[in-house]
Amino acid sequence: MGKTPLRLLLVLAAAPIVLSLASTACSLDGDDGGPKVTTVAGESPEAEPDPEADPEAQPQPGVVQPKPAGASEVRVTLQEWQIDVDTPAVAASALYFLVDNLGPDDAHEFVVVRSDAAPDALPVVDGRVPEDEVDLVDEIEPFAASSSASITLELEPGSYVFLCNIAEVEDGEMESHYQLGMRTGFTVQ
Repeated sequence: MGKTPLRLLLVLAAAPIVLSLASTACSLDGDDGGPKVTTVAGESPEAEPDPEADPEAQPQPGVVQPKPAGASEVRVTLQEWQIDVDTPAVAASALYFLVDNLGPDDAHEFVVVRSDAAPDALPVVDGRVPEDEVDLVDEIEPFAASSSASITLELEPGSYVFLCNIAEVEDGEMESHYQLGMRTGFTVQ
């Protein structure tokens, strides 16, 4: 056998690295049930941490997207242990929710459920509203105190409940944000 060309050796040596990078890139798109990637201009995409997988993970700041043209803005404030909305009712349209987490200590999430039930009457299992047992519209995953996040939704006329669905053990006891009062009603006309 003759000499192996240097080019062939380099290709063979680089192949495992290229395959590893391609596999990682394909797994970050979120379509396979894996983590979804949120990008902000000028930043590289990173998978959002799963607080249930790593309870010690630090919550990440929220991501605020620009308000779409023609959308009505609704301001929401999350804090221990309440949710405040700048208006209790709006006309049906594209709704841009700008959500501020005032904390002061905890990460919170913004969950939108369509329901005619009173805000405090949703089912609870282990401190959480079981999202597969209610009409879950959408949500902003948990984000750090002293940050903001946004979501744009097309809500049909009806009654909704906004809630924080975090439940965690604090000092040996279950701390259910929903049961502590992080819920409010909202109407779309």
